[in-house]
Amino acid sequence: MASALLNTGRRCPTGRHIMDPGWDVCPYCEGEKRSSEKTAFRSPEPVLSSNVRKTTIGDSIPIGNRETKPFPQQTPSPHIEAYGGRGDKRRIRGILITYTWHPQGDLFPIREGKNYIGAGTVNREPGDPQCEIYITDDPKLSSAHALILCRQGKFEIIDLESTNGTFINDEMIPIRGEDLPDTANLRTGSTIWSFMKVITPDNLPSGAIVQADKPAKAAQTTPPPEPPDKPTIVL
Repeated sequence: MASALLNTGRRCPTGRHIMDPGWDVCPYCEGEKRSSEKTAFRSPEPVLSSNVRKTTIGDSIPIGNRETKPFPQQTPSPHIEAYGGRGDKRRIRGILITYTWHPQGDLFPIREGKNYIGAGTVNREPGDPQCEIYITDDPKLSSAHALILCRQGKFEIIDLESTNGTFINDEMIPIRGEDLPDTANLRTGSTIWSFMKVITPDNLPSGAIVQADKPAKAAQTTPPPEPPDKPTIVL
């Protein structure tokens, strides 16, 4: 009987909800109305295409009130080619050392044949091989600044028509080149070098013998003397 009274009670204007006798307005209908109004006035968020979001390294592209910051570029190490790399099979005949750009110093091998000093490629053209002694910190160093030539144990240094010249012991060398003595001080651009020859087995003085260090012999210990035999007592 209770369900029959509910079915015959007063309903809202839409006829979908049963009204309480004390209600003047159907709260269910009012709630649905407010919900529909909020949905109608809500503006959809803009969807940006993938092309707009793309940025290139080093650029900054604003998007609305937002700004996409570029990813910081990393500066390569200026002495990435230090020590000449182990791929070069030529024999090392000398070394160049500089303390101009790093307090701990930088060391470069001087090998048989040609050894280019510079801040770029050997022939100053893109695609050419990089200088063996490669420095990018020195603004006064030319792309291919100087050449150290090692032939039959003798060293020559040739200036490759550089802008600021090449110096041995504070004296500028001619373009035709000059002998490079052992323990000489060089200057290319603002970089100061110390050059030293390396003595290898094939250029040792006559009669010199190179032997590998032999392992030290283990110290021999003398065993302690045996105690004397005890006298035998016969009863």
